[in-house]
Amino acid sequence: MDIELQSKLREKYKWLNKSVGDNYPYPMFGIECGNGWYGLLDDLCFDIDRVLTGNPELEKNFYVAQIKEKFGGLRFYVYGADDEIMNRINNAEKKSFTICEDCGKKGKEITIRGWIMTLCDACKEKIEKENK
Repeated sequence: MDIELQSKLREKYKWLNKSVGDNYPYPMFGIECGNGWYGLLDDLCFDIDRVLTGNPELEKNFYVAQIKEKFGGLRFYVYGADDEIMNRINNAEKKSFTICEDCGKKGKEITIRGWIMTLCDACKEKIEKENK
C-alpha cells in the first residue's frame, strides 16, 4: 500500500502506531498489500476502534504486529485481541478474497506464475501483460 494511504490509516487509528512492547519496541512493518484493500482495512480498523473505545485494559494490551497479503488474502496479525476483535479480523480476511487487491473492485482468487492473488479481470489482464 502506498505511503499516503498508510499514513491516512495511521492518522485515523493511532493504535496502529503502537509498539509491541519490550520484545519488539518498534511499530509494525508497513502495510504490505495493494491499495485496493484500503477500504477493507479502513472498515476493519473502524470496527476494531469501536471495540477498543471504552475498554482501556483491552486497548492497553492490543497491538498490530503486521498487515500484509499472503496467498491472495489479507493477513492481519495482532496481539492482545479479544474474541470480538478476532471475529472482525477473520471476517475481513475472508472478505479480502472477493476484493481486487489492486483497485478495490470485485475480485477473485487467481494464480499467475505461481503467485496467488485476488484481482478483478482488468487488473489480472494488466499483470499478465506485465509478466510476459
